[in-house]
Amino acid sequence: MKYAAKLGNVIQENFEKANATARAEYELDYKEWKIVAKRNPVDAGNPPKKPKYPVLFIPGNSSASAIYWLLDETSGKAIICETEADSIAGAIKQDWGNFSHLLRCAFHHEPIAMSRKGDDLYLRIEHPAVSVLLTGTPDQVPRLIGSSDDGLCSRFLFYCYNQGLNWIDQTPCSDCIDYSAHFYKLGYEVARIKKQLDGGGYLFSLTFEQFKTLNESFNKKLSQIKMFEGQGAGSAVMRLGLIAFRIAMILTVLRQKDELTGKSNLECSDEDFNTAMALADVYFEHSMVMYSLLPKQSKAELSPKFDNSTPN
Repeated sequence: MKYAAKLGNVIQENFEKANATARAEYELDYKEWKIVAKRNPVDAGNPPKKPKYPVLFIPGNSSASAIYWLLDETSGKAIICETEADSIAGAIKQDWGNFSHLLRCAFHHEPIAMSRKGDDLYLRIEHPAVSVLLTGTPDQVPRLIGSSDDGLCSRFLFYCYNQGLNWIDQTPCSDCIDYSAHFYKLGYEVARIKKQLDGGGYLFSLTFEQFKTLNESFNKKLSQIKMFEGQGAGSAVMRLGLIAFRIAMILTVLRQKDELTGKSNLECSDEDFNTAMALADVYFEHSMVMYSLLPKQSKAELSPKFDNSTPN
C-alpha cells in the first residue's frame, strides 16, 4: 500500500512547486502593497488576495478544521493515506479531530460546511471527493468505527488477510524490482490522466444488460444478509453497489486513458464490468467478516434513533 501511495507523488509535487511559486509572488505583492499603503493608504487600495495552496494528500491525524481548510484550498478533492489506521482513529475520537461526519458526507459528494464565530470564518464545499486508504490490524478497526451500525462502516471497503510468519529472503538481486522507483514512474502517467480528466467533461455509463446484472446481483446480496445481519449490513450492501459502479468507472478510464480527448462518453466494457463485479463479491465477503468482529449497538441505544445513513 505504501508503494501504491507513490502513484500520487507526482501530483503532490506539482502542487507543491506551484504553491511555492504562488506564495513567493503573493508575498512580494503584499510587501509592495504595504509599502504603498504606508505612504498613501488611499492609493494603495485593497491588499492582494491570498491564493489557494492545493494539496493531494491530507495527514490522517489532522484536526477537523484543518481538513475543512485543506479541502477548501484544493476544490474539495484530496486523499488520506496512512499505513497505521490508529493515526486517523485517534484523531476522530478527539473533539478537535472528529471528522467522521465529513467522511460520511464526502462518500456521496454531499455538501459540507464549517463555521467559526471567533475567526469570522465560513467554509462550504459543494462537492467534496475524499478517498481514504488505511492499513492496520483488526483490533484497530473498532477504534475507528464504533459499531457495525456506525454509518462510517458501510462507506469503507474491507480486505482481511493473514500474512503468515514466513521469512522473506533479504539478499539483493540484480533483477529485483525497485518498487519505489516503479510506482513513482507510474505516477507520471497518473498525473497525465488526471490533467486530461480535469480538462474535459466525460459521461460514464453501463449498458442496459450490465445494469440488469448489477441490480440482480446486489438484490440477491441484500436478501442474503437482511434477515440476520441487520440494518448496518444492509447499508453496506447498497453502498457496495455504488462502489462497484465506481470501480467499473476507474477501470474504464484506465483502459481508455489514451483516448481521453475532451468531452466524450465512456461506456464500460463487459470485461471491466465483470472485473468490478468480481471484486465486489470479494469485498462483500470481507465486509461481512468485519461486521461479525465489530461490536453491535444495544436495542436501548437503537430504539430512540432512526438510521439516516441508509441510502435510497
